[in-house]
Amino acid sequence: MHRGFRWSTVFLLAGLVYPAAVWSQGNAPKIIRGTPKAPALSAPASAPRTVPGSAAKPPGEAAAAAASLQQGLKYLDAGDYDRAAKALQQALAADPHSVEANYYLGVAWAAQGDQDRAIDRLNAALRLNPDFRQAQVALGGIYNQQGLTLLRQGKPDQAARLLREAVAHDPQNDQACNNLGVALGQQGKYTESLAALERAVTLNPNNDAAQFNLGVLHYSLGDKNATVQQYAILTLRNPAAADELFRIIQGTSEVATPFRF
Repeated sequence: MHRGFRWSTVFLLAGLVYPAAVWSQGNAPKIIRGTPKAPALSAPASAPRTVPGSAAKPPGEAAAAAASLQQGLKYLDAGDYDRAAKALQQALAADPHSVEANYYLGVAWAAQGDQDRAIDRLNAALRLNPDFRQAQVALGGIYNQQGLTLLRQGKPDQAARLLREAVAHDPQNDQACNNLGVALGQQGKYTESLAALERAVTLNPNNDAAQFNLGVLHYSLGDKNATVQQYAILTLRNPAAADELFRIIQGTSEVATPFRF
């Protein structure tokens, strides 16, 4: 590794800021080259399975729960998250074992920015149905968002803990892998950082942020061949990012410690 290299400064160099992932996250912080926008939480392709052993509801209660659930879904579709949450709470009160009511209530609260309550309901849905993929993805998205916030605040150690949760819940989330790679790199955990960034570009070769960060990491580790390979990839995909990587290489060849906060 180059002497005196400041990993955490590297991620401040990128002049381009890309849209970030997950609901109302907004623009990615400049500490990370942002990643493409991910789909918002949505209805599952198929209804969650029935919970084994759950008692059948009397017809009246079942009808009330179903009506409240459908009303909540209509409000969700309309973007009226406050009313959606109220209707879904009624559905959940009528049927606490409803995977759908728990999941969609988590969606409604997440859309309002109430991440703690969203996590609680999504975990409840997963306890009822551990195979419910949409809930896993939703939790991964929330943890990724929280990790980004901590990176923005300059807390990579805390960010890494949440980003590990994000990747554990949604291993296919290339954005979370990229962000985890940044958090680990900022702590000097280069082997783990390399693994996370390589997974990010394997999952999504079009993730320019991860491609750039991987090039920076290879350079910081003194792997010239891998750095040149990343430069070539970025030249074809994102010339501005390639130019930035080239400037990093040029700068560090002349000055021992070019990057500072």
